[in-house]
Amino acid sequence: MHAEPTQRSSGDDGAPLRVLVVAENASDRMGGEAVLPLHYFRELRRAGVEAWLITHERVAPELRESLGGDIEFVRFVEDTWLHRAAYRIGRMFPSQIELAWYALTLGTLTQIRLRRMAIELHRERGIDIVHQPTPVAPKAPSWIFGVGAPVVIGPMNGGMVYPGGFARLYESRLTAAAVRVLRGLSQALHVIVPGKLLATRLLVANERTRQALPLLARGRVTQIVENGILENEVGSTASAGNPLEKQDDASQREIQFLYVGRLVDWKGVDYLIRAVAAVREQTPCRLVIAGDGTERAMLERLVAELGLQSNVEFLGFTPRAECFALMRRSDVFVLSSLRECGGAVVLEAMANGLPVIATDWGGPADYLDASCGILVPPTEPERFVRDLAEAMTALAREPERRRALSEAGVRRVTTEFTWSKKIEDVLAVYSSVLGRELPALCEKS
Repeated sequence: MHAEPTQRSSGDDGAPLRVLVVAENASDRMGGEAVLPLHYFRELRRAGVEAWLITHERVAPELRESLGGDIEFVRFVEDTWLHRAAYRIGRMFPSQIELAWYALTLGTLTQIRLRRMAIELHRERGIDIVHQPTPVAPKAPSWIFGVGAPVVIGPMNGGMVYPGGFARLYESRLTAAAVRVLRGLSQALHVIVPGKLLATRLLVANERTRQALPLLARGRVTQIVENGILENEVGSTASAGNPLEKQDDASQREIQFLYVGRLVDWKGVDYLIRAVAAVREQTPCRLVIAGDGTERAMLERLVAELGLQSNVEFLGFTPRAECFALMRRSDVFVLSSLRECGGAVVLEAMANGLPVIATDWGGPADYLDASCGILVPPTEPERFVRDLAEAMTALAREPERRRALSEAGVRRVTTEFTWSKKIEDVLAVYSSVLGRELPALCEKS
């Protein structure tokens, strides 16, 4: 439970700033983008803002357990008979169609309820800003409009395509054409569901996402990083500026590389495994893979074909806390993804004192620079494997370089990618939207 702040972020008239966060899901446990609305709610309240949250009742048990007294500032959307009917219909479809059906029907029904409840809460509490952090996809329509207060949407992150040398391997001409048609149709859908066209402010993580916004959006666009790290996650996992014990040893010991994420085709884990086969010829190494997904059986067969059973370990699904412990026991984190919009796991690895090797494409390129990691260009498959292997071999052989990258990564996360920094940036956006000054963040409770 958060203690009541001694100071509240307020306007020039001294009234508390009241912010409503709306999202279909707000959860630490669901994974993915669902954690973002919860972070905004908790961190805004820690900053002295009178923050409210409206989300779906499916997360109510978790939030009642974790939020303590702040639960009184949360309201839940309940399922209606339409939700239940749409769910039963979806069960009749194949899995991929089922997911699309739920996004179209259940997501729409929930957003409509979110909008109605936002209007009611604005009338009841005098909400100053309504903030919708998710979904992060720039093409996804928003029903949050006409709620009586300025609407801020984002930060969004998307507009990804495959690197040129890989596009044909992952998308057929027919699939690529279908994607272009659907993106075109989304422009018309935004006219029908005009939340993003009418929003006062649209937040984007990068220029790529700015270009993917609806063409008729009239709100001002501001760039803010999508993901962040909590200060206690940095402080409890690594000490900025201090040598890390796991790096302080002989260069010839077995180096542990780590991958954390889903096992799906666009994550490029098969290229990483092939790179390990090359690295093994140069230096003792092993790869630990934490995660599960549809590609796991294929990847296990690939490991057997390459004779890497003693070099590659599959852990399956691994809870977040255990992933952090794995990071602290590993030497180098590798993310070989070919279509990574965000890549929060890169920030988590940096916070845990790990040097990072990642694909120079999409989200990871927003977080990494040469001071704390290595970005590998995704040119074409064979070259990509060779370049991954070269980067991995170099770090395996150079403990002093690993140490320098580790310490720089912790410093970079601490100064640029914490949630406190994000909240400062978001409060500056709120101030701009409202046209009034807000005081500095209060001391955290």
